[in-house]
Amino acid sequence: MRTLLALARSVTVGVFCLAFLVGCGSSDGGGAKLAPVTGKVLFKNEGVTAASIYFHPDKEKGNRGEMATAVLQLDGSFTMTTYPKGDGVVPGSYKVSFDLGRRNEKELVPYRSEKTTPLSIDVPEEGVEGIIFELK
Repeated sequence: MRTLLALARSVTVGVFCLAFLVGCGSSDGGGAKLAPVTGKVLFKNEGVTAASIYFHPDKEKGNRGEMATAVLQLDGSFTMTTYPKGDGVVPGSYKVSFDLGRRNEKELVPYRSEKTTPLSIDVPEEGVEGIIFELK
């Protein structure tokens, strides 16, 4: 009877451990690691502030990953984050758009949508540091 009880406990512990490990797995199925991406956004040679930057997976180039975002700092700098995974971007091709808040300059309109933005980026596994996006 004791061995049967010990066996039942071992099986129960094993099932809980397996369930825990499965629950902690990556939601993207591939377990892709995040690549660091940092940079700066400029408009008329000045850092863009009070804005956000978005990396939209470029489905036309086969990227079915997740969107990454960042809030632009006072000097226009940013560090991309993929929620809820953390800082970085899943490697792949992206279209780059912005939420520019109340800025109403006509030349910024195309940058507000992933459909009209002229900006894109290919993020390699090692990441991209110090990229400059100039809005014209």
